[in-house]
Amino acid sequence: MDAMNHRSINLVFLCGVSLTLVSLSPARTYTGIELCETEVETAPPGMKRLEETLNLVRWTLRNDGQISFLAFNPQTSELYAGSHDKKIYAVDLSTSTITNTFEGHTDWVYDLAVSPNGTALISVSDGKSARIWDISNEGGGGKEVKVIEEDDYIRSVTISPDSTYFCTGGYKTIDVYDMSEGDYELLTKLEGNYATSDDETVRVWIVELGALLRTMKSPKMTDVKGVSYGSDNTILSASTDGRVRAWNLGAKAQEPLKLEGHSNRVYAVAISSDGSTVISGSHDSSVRVWDAPTGEQKALLEGHTERVFSVDISKDGKLAISGSFDKTVIIWSLEGEAKELKKRRVVGHLLSL
Repeated sequence: MDAMNHRSINLVFLCGVSLTLVSLSPARTYTGIELCETEVETAPPGMKRLEETLNLVRWTLRNDGQISFLAFNPQTSELYAGSHDKKIYAVDLSTSTITNTFEGHTDWVYDLAVSPNGTALISVSDGKSARIWDISNEGGGGKEVKVIEEDDYIRSVTISPDSTYFCTGGYKTIDVYDMSEGDYELLTKLEGNYATSDDETVRVWIVELGALLRTMKSPKMTDVKGVSYGSDNTILSASTDGRVRAWNLGAKAQEPLKLEGHSNRVYAVAISSDGSTVISGSHDSSVRVWDAPTGEQKALLEGHTERVFSVDISKDGKLAISGSFDKTVIIWSLEGEAKELKKRRVVGHLLSL
């Protein structure tokens, strides 16, 4: 499938767990990086074909197949790598060894999600199927428990922070499944849009009711490329007009606060756990730090030489991380005067952390 025809599908649970472009491991110890085989500027970063991952993981796998996606287990030191060879590999990062291989998909693995309680792995193939694996000790660490077939092509999957629901995202629908009892039954279909999309909107759903809570619209011809959720019910959107918008879910008619300073499209945005600091990454190769309540720019971080596709902030708010098309990852200190701490170079085009 041509990357030019892909549309952006980002699913976000309003507790901070998201599938937007970037994430650090739950322990903030390891960083997973996805790389791309083709440079197609018009394709959304999260939807481009993925080439390979960190040299460590690729060396560990000793696998000629391309690595498509990574997911961390929040309860262990394991990382799960989905591959174009139709398999999923469990990699113990502490020993750099493969601990398990999951087989069953008939096409390359497109997306992965691990439940926060560490018991379930959900994988999405390049088609219309999702597979659920029991990765608990009781389940033997990798038993397939269910295959879900959908009418729409599945492009994304995410799991709620309480491990009660999971959602799959397609071109036209979001399907919500119950995973609390282990039967993984379909609860509802959220039809008509995604959580974020290329149709200039961000939509917020009440999962339990299958009801649309609010639609937040950006200016015409402005695609939404990334989204982040703050602890104070603020939704942040990264847009192609070079602005970050902060939407207050409690103020329905209020215009969003605009964070302005980038000279080109913004691909990624993240907010600190305490809701005080926002960082953004842009096509202009910069990372910018903002004061969340006022929208004022606090720092301009320059170190990348190409567009920045991925950003995140550590749980304690002291560190930020950014990934760029210049094939580097930079760790920044946010304490005092923001500055670069460490830069790491990787092989390939860097699109996601």
